[in-house]
Amino acid sequence: MKKLCTVALVEDHPLMRLGVEQMLTSVEEIVFLGGYPTLPSLLNDVQPDIVLLNLRLNDDSTPSDNVVAARAAGCQVLIYTSADDPYLVRTACQAGAVGVVRKSDSQDELVQALLALANGSEVAGLDWAAAIDSDEHFITSVLTETERDVLAEYACGLTSQQVATKLSLSLHTGNTYVRNIRIKYQQAGMRTRESTYTCAR
Repeated sequence: MKKLCTVALVEDHPLMRLGVEQMLTSVEEIVFLGGYPTLPSLLNDVQPDIVLLNLRLNDDSTPSDNVVAARAAGCQVLIYTSADDPYLVRTACQAGAVGVVRKSDSQDELVQALLALANGSEVAGLDWAAAIDSDEHFITSVLTETERDVLAEYACGLTSQQVATKLSLSLHTGNTYVRNIRIKYQQAGMRTRESTYTCAR
């Protein structure tokens, strides 16, 4: 029996919610639990394995607060965005979002990203990598040379297999580097939030 992955969407545009529902309800391995205009409305109703999160919502919430709240509820967070603001992508990744899917991506690309997460694989792509790669302080002070190389290749638009081949790595090792980068960036974001909270007290 195939393992089922439960997914819910946070998106304040009704037509976009309908479009995602139509894309996902036909996928055997995915149970789509619905689309919601805000994260609280979602968490009050369901607890999916994965939350697809739009970064720009009309409830004045921030991407980082939404990601932290979703993760605290036991959900993985996949950013679902037009990717027109790298800063918002970066803050969401710092808060623990595991990847980025563009709203302009195909149904296959969205489904592949969701199933990869459900199977414990990393979801690394151009938007995720480019957002982190633009954080110069982080990449120069925290990442190893190989991690910087891996991130740079993803930021150029290469696929996981292409990055592994170009850097003479196995696919598994390449994914391990991606996981390390993601965790380090999340830890850096956690320290930043703690520092901001301390200064505000």
